[in-house]
Amino acid sequence: MERRRILKMIVVCSLVLAFMAVPLTVSAADKEVTRIMVLGGRLGDPWFVLSQALANFVNKQSDWLRLEVVATPGASAGAEIARKDYKKYIFISPYYGMKFNPKDKRLDYYDKERIIGLCSANVHIWITYDKNLKTAKDIAGKKVFIGRPGGARTAMELKVLEENGVLDKVKLMHGGFGGGRNALRDGLADLTPTALDYILPMTFKKGAFVEDLETRKPIYYPNIQPKEMQLKNGMIPVRVPGGALDKETQPEDFYGAMDPIYWCADARQDPAVVKEVTRILYANASEMKEWHAQGNSLTKESLPTYVIGPQQMHPAAVKAYEELGAKVKPLSDLLP
Repeated sequence: MERRRILKMIVVCSLVLAFMAVPLTVSAADKEVTRIMVLGGRLGDPWFVLSQALANFVNKQSDWLRLEVVATPGASAGAEIARKDYKKYIFISPYYGMKFNPKDKRLDYYDKERIIGLCSANVHIWITYDKNLKTAKDIAGKKVFIGRPGGARTAMELKVLEENGVLDKVKLMHGGFGGGRNALRDGLADLTPTALDYILPMTFKKGAFVEDLETRKPIYYPNIQPKEMQLKNGMIPVRVPGGALDKETQPEDFYGAMDPIYWCADARQDPAVVKEVTRILYANASEMKEWHAQGNSLTKESLPTYVIGPQQMHPAAVKAYEELGAKVKPLSDLLP
């Protein structure tokens, strides 16, 4: 009799527990899903690949948010698109874009892009097949490939050529880093910028574009954007030590220009979306390096950073970092 009563109690308890679990299951299954597009730059660019990583983690770890990465004409195009319909997007944006967009009539002086977290430390350098092209004086008469017309980095590349006194002495071509690689490889350009793989604080790797070009012949690294010029024009100079990229073709120091890229959202974006992206990005910082070499720079120290000032940070991202125990700080705190 006692045994039968115990069995009956077990059955009743099991039924009660099962009944209690049903609403939870239905609630999770029926929760409304929010879908956001990530404007990630050009296919194959480091920031596009890292945006795919972010979307992968969010889609697996959030029970209500889904991200889809889409390509844009360039890293700075995200703000151009998102400003028109901000609820649909988060986007990557480079330092140069954040600096120039509020002054750009073409973008209606857009000043509402706010940082979620660091996407790429992104250092630009200039490369050539011509071993005799070493300094600015050697550029005159050359075919020079620079960014797309209207792109944020293009303004700085034009400034470099102007400061060197050769802007009116070169033939310009335009496009993305991939277009520059192709033009150099095919002999259509003599000089092009590219993004090397820079890992905070002082590790430099050639990156996929340079490695591809070197299958033809050696690449050389002219020093045409010295530190003093960069500081004068609001750039962020990064010294590449001699031999860091190649002991044969880069025996001496030269300066690259940092244009860090951030995942951003419009200041008016739903705070819940921004907090969820921030939370999952921070939780998976150590996994980013598995997707791209530049992911090695994405750590719990570097993600909550800004360049111009703390007002760049999205308030919802700041709140998320505070809840996670992370300190928001200038990126310069991490530079050598």
